[in-house]
Amino acid sequence: MTDPTQFAAEQKVACGVLLQSAAIATPLLSKFSAWLMAGLGAAFTLFVTNIASVATYVSTSSLRWALFLFAASLLLGLFARYLSVMIAAGVASNEVLGKQIAQSIGSSEHFVFPAFFKFYFSGLLLPYRCIASRTLDAVKRGDLMVSARFTAKTSQTQALMVLGQIFCATASVIVLACGIKV
Repeated sequence: MTDPTQFAAEQKVACGVLLQSAAIATPLLSKFSAWLMAGLGAAFTLFVTNIASVATYVSTSSLRWALFLFAASLLLGLFARYLSVMIAAGVASNEVLGKQIAQSIGSSEHFVFPAFFKFYFSGLLLPYRCIASRTLDAVKRGDLMVSARFTAKTSQTQALMVLGQIFCATASVIVLACGIKV
């Protein structure tokens, strides 16, 4: 596929599907992750505030492992929430950029892309400037789906983080249950 215009319609549809899938899944995953963090956080807060009472019924090694798994679950949840912000921003910026450029090109006699990129990149901090630069380089090579793929892959990474969060939360409860002194 050396000619980017060869499958332009297919590329546009795939781009739209990837972005819409990310836009639909991200808020749902984010809400679920938040509820999981809140529920597990409340349960472990009760455990920690009543540690003396709980320690008589649950082995200390189980408590340590459960707290470690709880902390891992929280970190995964926080990272997933951060990714949801990136995804929402990516979906929104794709939409805004498309509308703004189409409007500017239509209303102006000539739109100077190098000037636009200079102004745009001047507003980005270093890590984001690198991501945007790599994306622009791919677009210049004819890869018009790079932004949609990045957003979709970030959404999939978020889903894996939430899955890891579920695993750690479940494991922490199992460790506590296995540590009950009989």
